[in-house]
Parts: sequence; structure tokens; C-alpha cells
Amino acid sequence: MKKLIIILILLIAYGCNWIYGQVTITTQDGAKLTINDPEALNQAKDPEHIVFDTAYLRASYRQLLIQDTVNNTNPKSSVMLLQIGKRLTKYWGLDSYIIDSLTAAYREAGENTVSIIQKTIGLDRGDFRDEVIFSNMKPDYLTVTVSMALARLNSEYEEIIPKIDWHLEKDTMTVMNYLCKKATCRLFGRNYTAWYTPLLPVQKGPWKFSGLPGLILKVSDDREQVFFDCIGIERVSWIDPIYLTEREYVKSDKKTVLETYNSYKSDPMPYVEGTGTTVTPLNGQPEKPRKKFYHNPIELSE
Repeated sequence: MKKLIIILILLIAYGCNWIYGQVTITTQDGAKLTINDPEALNQAKDPEHIVFDTAYLRASYRQLLIQDTVNNTNPKSSVMLLQIGKRLTKYWGLDSYIIDSLTAAYREAGENTVSIIQKTIGLDRGDFRDEVIFSNMKPDYLTVTVSMALARLNSEYEEIIPKIDWHLEKDTMTVMNYLCKKATCRLFGRNYTAWYTPLLPVQKGPWKFSGLPGLILKVSDDREQVFFDCIGIERVSWIDPIYLTEREYVKSDKKTVLETYNSYKSDPMPYVEGTGTTVTPLNGQPEKPRKKFYHNPIELSE
């Protein structure tokens, strides 16, 4: 079922409308997908990439968030990529970066869209691929895009880069062979402990964390629900563009976007049905009662 949801996300992302003709794709786990109008899908144009900068340093993080806050279970995780350029940074899913890179390579080799989907459908996709965070695309602001693929909705909001009131402490820890120092703060309703290394003197970090005298390599909250752990650091020796994927973003304020997204993550089916998509049970099985999903947002009300 998870694979079929992923497939539906990919098709919606390409804006497919099906009328005639069919092609069947078999995924790596044996699930079958029938595309009713492969020509329309193949003729759909890939979204443009608008390049703003190139990265000179990259850090990857394992981002983990506990969803069931009652039993402290049901973790969701992704490997995220922080690209650091001279002008701006981008924090997004490493899986999205890999799929974009593969798609570009397959396009250059003359592959069509159906073929590309068939070759990338089995790739792992993390739980936090919906959000992309740019820092300083607009000076002193975060630009955040949020994709709700099943609802065919791409939203965007801006917020001033948080002025985090960090408290520097004397404790040290080694992370990724870098000696790190401890700092604590409160941000968006949670109390955090962070570990940063002055050996990499860039005031950046995962997600919306910044402002320490060194790259932030590890962050966790005191509820033991939110974790960011650096798992890789690369000094870039190739051209690594930092780009925005051009889509029809609905620009709104942060409060509206996050309220819509949190509602969507808790119960996506009303949003799916709102697009006119009909959802039917697999193999003629009776439809099971709908249940809402656990969704524990990183940002809480103060």
C-alpha cells in the first residue's frame, strides 16, 4: 500500500491526466501500476530548477521525530541534506536530491517519463521530504516550501530568520570526529540542546537552527521527541547547485500554511478527495474505516 501511495504522489507531481492507452509498471515489491495515458505523462515537462548559488560545504543529518507522543513511539525519519553556499543555504531531503540527479541523468540519456518513474520508483523516500528550507534567499529571511502532493498543493511562506537566544556551556562531545561544544535554547515551543564545532566556523545547522560559532552537528529536545544527528560532512569539490524547483506555489503566511499542512498530515483523505481523485480499495476488499495518523509537528505553540 505504501508503494502505491508513493506512485500516486509521483503521478500527481507530474500533473498526469489520463484518457486513453495504457502501460503497466511493476514496482520492486511486485505492486502493479496502470498508467492510462502514458503519452500525456511523457509529454509533460519537468519542473524548471532556478539556481541561486553553489554549495562549498554539505552536511547530511538523520532527522527523527516521534509521532505518538502518548506512548513515545512511532518514529518517522529521513536523511536530510544541508547545502551551504556563500549566499544562502538549502535544507531538504537527500532522497529528493538523489531523485532529481537521477532524473536529470536519465533525461540526458534520452529516457522518457514513464521509463524514469519505472527506474526510480523503488528508491527509498524519507518521511520529511515535504519541506524545503532556504536561508537568505531573501536577505535575513527563511523561505520555506511545503508540498502536499496528494492534495496537489505546493505552498510557500517566509519568516524572519529566528534570533535564537543561545546559552553557551562548557561541556564537550565528539561528533563525526569533530570536537563539539554544547549550547541550549528554546525555539518554537521546545527546549533544545545542540552540539556545534568551532572547527567548521559557519553559523549554520539543520532545519531552522543557526547562529552558533560553528556548524551545528547534533540537536535534540528535552521531550526526547525531536532529533537531528549529523552523519556526513563533505567539502564540495564539484559544481553543486542550490536551486528552487519551480512550481505553482501558493504563497501565504506561516500560520496558515502550517495549519493546513498539520491537518493534511493527520488526515490526508479529505484533501485527496478534494482534488476529484477517487480512491477505491485494492483487490475488491471492503473499505476499512478511516483512521487519523499520528502527527507531532516540530513547531509547537508556546
